Parts: sequence; structure tokens; C-alpha cells
Amino acid sequence: MIANILTCVIILGIIVFFHELGHFSVAKALNVRVDEFGIGYPPKIISTTKGETTYSLNWIPLGGFNRFNIDETGTDARALNNQKPWKRLLIALAGSVATAILAYVIVFIALIVPHDIGISGGKMQVSAVVDGTPAAAAGLVPGDIILSANGIEISYDSRLEDAIAGRLDQENTITVKKNDGTIVDLTVIPRSNPPEGQGALGIMVQFIDYEIVKGSVPLLEAIPQSITTTNSFYTLFIGAFAKVFSGEEPFDVAGPISIVQVTGAYLDMGFSTLLLFMALLCINLAVLNLLPIPGLDGGQVIISIIEWVRGKPLPDTATRVINMIGFLCLAALMIFAISSDIGRLISGVRIIP
Repeated sequence: MIANILTCVIILGIIVFFHELGHFSVAKALNVRVDEFGIGYPPKIISTTKGETTYSLNWIPLGGFNRFNIDETGTDARALNNQKPWKRLLIALAGSVATAILAYVIVFIALIVPHDIGISGGKMQVSAVVDGTPAAAAGLVPGDIILSANGIEISYDSRLEDAIAGRLDQENTITVKKNDGTIVDLTVIPRSNPPEGQGALGIMVQFIDYEIVKGSVPLLEAIPQSITTTNSFYTLFIGAFAKVFSGEEPFDVAGPISIVQVTGAYLDMGFSTLLLFMALLCINLAVLNLLPIPGLDGGQVIISIIEWVRGKPLPDTATRVINMIGFLCLAALMIFAISSDIGRLISGVRIIP
């Protein structure tokens, strides 16, 4: 569990860093003053100041922030609230843009690092035999290892069904290693029209002693493949979100406990798979953070557009009310997410079975 938590904190920390770096970089490029660039929320673990900006690492690993200079007098030309709407719009968009780009980079890395690409070799072991079937009549029993069929060696790469496909309703010779180690030849007549779910022989099998094959995608191939793969992730996520919004799917939110559980599951699957999960989190943050909800970047985008169209800022009172609504919405969402997590723990339900 500790490894899962640490991995989750590191993953979220990297994503948050690049998200906030997007805001920070565009603000600096537009000559907007940033008083503090922080990862996590206070209290501080460590901080340092370079020039006009303090860089801090904080104890609460639930996000990050850029603390922009806010000028109440209207005299500081570099304060965020004194910037033209188009500048504030670009700064607000930059975080999600950076996170979206990061997803492509992470998928690219996941493809080029060594990862599991398949299974090779192995032995086919009979795990169950249905009574009254050709396999039962031939003498196959659970635990038997099928070595060959009609002289063709059977493995994960050379399947039994392929070896007998051309000889249905005819005698086939299957070489089997029995539980006591003896090797025998059995004659079996596979059916061309078996009952549903039984197959030609009427057995269930599993592969044992197989080899997991590792590999990676060459650099030049990984570039277009990473773009295609990430685009498909975006399509799936936006499609799933649209179904929730339209009521086709129930609304549910994963809280910190569920995220740790999912991180642990992907961690067990290998580094490359964990990177793909990290890319999905990037996509999640990039898209959801642009929702037009006050308190999210999307809310700031809408406010900037409104002020751009109006040609003047919104009244201070309206801005305060909007920000308060946003804070309440986010707080309610967090409470809902944590409550859902607690409910899953009590009922014994895991977000990944």
C-alpha cells in the first residue's frame, strides 16, 4: 500500500508540475508577475526564491498553484488582474494545453521502453473435460498436457484448434503427457457442430510454462503510433464523459483512495502500463479542467472571454460571487468523491475488480 501511495503521489506530482509549468511559462512570456510557483498545498516542505518568484514544495499532494501578483490599486502593469483579457485567456488555457501535450509524450515513452508484447511457447494443459464429449471418449482428463496433434507441436504459438481444423468429424491423433509422466497417443474425433460453448472436443484448457515476450516500438514508428494511441484515448474519454453528461451512464467520481487502488493495479502490470495510466490521468486533467466551472481553468477562460467581449472587467462583486460558487462546487465534488471511496471500502467494492 505504501508503494502504491508513493507511486500515486509521484505520478500526480509530475502531472501537476507540468500543468502549472504551462501557466507559469506563458505568464512569464507575457511579462506577468508570478509571486510563487508551488507543487502541493501548504504547509511548505521547502522553498527557494529566485528573482521575484518563490518556488515551493508543499506537504498536501492534492494539486499545485501559481500565485500571481494581484494589484488592488490598478497601478502595477504586471499584475494578473491588470492584464488584457486575451493574456489572461492564454494563461488560463496554458495549463491544460501543457497537460494535453504531456499525454502524447508519456505514451511515446511507454511505447519505446521495453514492455510485454505477447506470449510465446508454453504447454497446453487440459483444465476441464465435459462428459459425453469426444475428449472424454478419447480418455482426456484434467491435468493432461497436449504435446501435439496430427504431428503438429502444440504451444501458445501453434494452437490445437488450428491443428484439427481440417479434420473435423475424422480421426485425429493427439499426443498427451499424462499426470504420471507417461506419454500416450489418443484418437479423438472432433465435432463439426458441437453444442454451444463446448467446442469441437469439449475441453477447457490453459497454458503453462509460457514465456512472456518483451519488446519496444522503434523510435520512428513510435512517433505516429503514440499520436494515434493518444488520440484514441482522448476520443474514448470525451465519449465516456458525453455519455455521463447525457445521462446514458451514471455519474461517479474516483477519490484519492480509488486513485491509489488503480495506481497499484497498474503498477503490478509493469512500468509501460503504468505510464499509459499516467497518460489517461493527463487527459482527464486536461479535459475536465477546461469545464466552464468557476475555480477551474475553464471558469477563468469563460470570464476572460466575457470581459474581452464586454470590453471591460466584470464588477468585483460578481467576480467574488463566481469564485465562491466555484469553491463550493469543487468542495462538494471532493466530498462526493471521498464519500464514494468510503462507500466502496465499506461494501468491499474495488474500482478495479
